[in-house]
Amino acid sequence: MNAKRPLPLHPLLYGLFAVLSLYSFNVAQAQAADLPLPLAMVLGGAVVLWLALWLALRDAAKSALILTLGLVVFFSYGHVYDALKYLKLGGFRIGRHRFLLLVSVGLFAMLAWAALKARAVSPSLTKLLNTTTAVLIGLTLLNAASYKLSHRQIQPVEVNAGTAFFDSSSIGLRRDVYFIILDGYGSRTTLRDVYDFDNSAFLDRLREFGFMVADNAFSNYNQTNISLPSIMRMDYMNFLEVKPGENSTDPSIPWSYLRRGAVWQRLREYGFRLILIRSGWGPTDRNDFVDEAVKCGRYNEFVKMLTHTTMLSVIERKLLVADWHRDNVRLMVQALEGMGTRPGPKFVFMHFPLPHAPFVFGAKGEPVEPPDISFGQNIWLPRERYVQQLQYVNALMLEAVEKILKESEETPVIVMLGDHGPASFDQWHAPSDDFLRERHGVLWAALLPDAETKAAPDKLTLVNTFRIVFNEEFHAGLSLLPNRLYHSTFEQPYRFLEVTDRLIGAEADGEKPDS
Repeated sequence: MNAKRPLPLHPLLYGLFAVLSLYSFNVAQAQAADLPLPLAMVLGGAVVLWLALWLALRDAAKSALILTLGLVVFFSYGHVYDALKYLKLGGFRIGRHRFLLLVSVGLFAMLAWAALKARAVSPSLTKLLNTTTAVLIGLTLLNAASYKLSHRQIQPVEVNAGTAFFDSSSIGLRRDVYFIILDGYGSRTTLRDVYDFDNSAFLDRLREFGFMVADNAFSNYNQTNISLPSIMRMDYMNFLEVKPGENSTDPSIPWSYLRRGAVWQRLREYGFRLILIRSGWGPTDRNDFVDEAVKCGRYNEFVKMLTHTTMLSVIERKLLVADWHRDNVRLMVQALEGMGTRPGPKFVFMHFPLPHAPFVFGAKGEPVEPPDISFGQNIWLPRERYVQQLQYVNALMLEAVEKILKESEETPVIVMLGDHGPASFDQWHAPSDDFLRERHGVLWAALLPDAETKAAPDKLTLVNTFRIVFNEEFHAGLSLLPNRLYHSTFEQPYRFLEVTDRLIGAEADGEKPDS
């Protein structure tokens, strides 16, 4: 190549920027370890396309320009689609793939044709594109690094619920403890009244295994990001209203409690081996506090986001992402079933991504095409698809519990619950009582071999889950917290609206949690 002509690296640099910018924008939720696979795929694809164009055109600069134009259209497509998805013009919904794809391809064709017809790509334009994309990468990395540095010290400093939690000499037999979170699993009442589904067969089978099952269980918070940390902290999270503040969406503080909360700390202190069955989602996919993290397939939320924000969103329901999601589910269950033979005592944590959308399984586990993998509105519809996926979850959990019980030397403690319910009413900003009952009503079942009673407390809320477990199994003597329920939106997750009276009324005695 002529020494005066810069090497046109901007297609590769833009490909890097497209992936890194998505990571930077979601740096609070994404993991750096999720980057290698999408970076390799994007860079590998860009190199192959560039070489093909180069060979066809015999012009490195022009082929690079055409490829960069194509990459811009490709990586911006999903963002444009989401912005226009529900926009109507004269009764015509313009945010349809069939329309937007035609416009996008047509735009790229015109730009590529103009580039082809140009006599040559000037060295100054190539240099400008190289410099611009390199600067964009630098700014993106600076933003991500700045966030990581400013949040590296955030972690729980207290082990709440009392410093003299329980004496190790009082523990006696250290049974294995399994904590199984079924994401979005609604209550028996919700399934009956909203989904016209009788879940009695599943609940009765759990009772036959020895589980206590709560008929009236509620999540204290309506989002996983707050509900799970509250459970693992065994306390309310209302202090988030002050830090990071009710206008923040930064999940770093609640995630620190999810990863290092009182439950983790106490069980480690008393000799339990901490095992995480990786979920593919943020804080329940990786946790450097555990002794072992069991990888279950290639699926992760970052790959899903990358697929959705590109032109691949046109066919995302038919892509490998859905297959990866199914594989991840099956491998998680296999990992859970294999835990019974491992030496204990151990604490096994599994955040299972079902029955939450996307709905990729039928009632018998057969693969089905999800009705919508897109983020945002109406992901909980149609309701019959939620029920079908829940039925498959029921079968998987019963098989796993039976195998664990069969292969464990001592009957373990097993806690199985929903972190929140479904949200088919989709009334986040003006929540009706029906929406609140659906979203806050959850499954709650626990096998506590040493419990004096096999009846679950009436109107139980998730914040007390491990207070009950530690009281029954380790004689901890912890007081149960008053039941309080809080609604918040995804735009303002820490602006808590108390809705206790609308759901469980007079049961909400005691003082309001500190904020």
